[in-house]
Amino acid sequence: MLPYQFDKAIEDGQICILPVGSLERHGEHIPYGCDGGIAEMLAVEAAKKTPAVVFPTYYFGQVHEAAMHRGSINFPPEMLVTHLRMLLDQIAYNGFKKILIISGHGGNRFFLQFLDKTLLDYERSYCLYIVDPDSVLNDAEREKLRQIFETNDGHAGETETSMCMAAMPGCVDLSRQIFPEPIHRMGKMDGLKGIYTGYYFNADWSEGVTGSPSLATEEKGKAVMDIIIDATARAIKTVQDDEEIPKLQKEILDKCRKMNGKRL
Repeated sequence: MLPYQFDKAIEDGQICILPVGSLERHGEHIPYGCDGGIAEMLAVEAAKKTPAVVFPTYYFGQVHEAAMHRGSINFPPEMLVTHLRMLLDQIAYNGFKKILIISGHGGNRFFLQFLDKTLLDYERSYCLYIVDPDSVLNDAEREKLRQIFETNDGHAGETETSMCMAAMPGCVDLSRQIFPEPIHRMGKMDGLKGIYTGYYFNADWSEGVTGSPSLATEEKGKAVMDIIIDATARAIKTVQDDEEIPKLQKEILDKCRKMNGKRL
């Protein structure tokens, strides 16, 4: 964007979208950075449908479960939370009142929710909203997705591989998929029903690859991305129009100031 375009977006009250991914290995067939690449495509294409400013993709997420594989960039949690919070502050400093994070990495879910919780008593001039690609789909869209794929897999499987093919054309190499398919979950935590440990992902998927990646195609990826892009554009409009969270945030911060006599 040129400065006059940026200024006009601020004057128009556009929100800022921050695509967030991770740097980690997705088997041997998917390129590093695919989570960020998928999130970036969703943000850019959705912003064409519902105008918004897309910030450069943030590639550093929570990847502790993948740290044993080469290619992971895994910052200490206190640094990760602080750095992202400071980035959000800088985005707001430039005039944005609402920031929408689009996360392309499932492992970011708890980290981003925790970050948002820490902001509840933090003096700031912006409101933060977070979406995962599948969280904004309606029932009809979910049904369309089920009809596209032959399996219902997860990390680096048919679905994610197809989406990466669409978001990063020419970067996926299925000839490098070396693990026998279908790849089944190992279930090493099945004896711990209702009990959480940080090893839950590793207990099921030792190599981080699920299902049948070889069933992936770029056509499937484009079809699913089109559906999610429409849903994301709808979410942007919802955030743009929201008046309740800014009111609630002011109310909570006012209460914090009254109780403490100063900002927390």
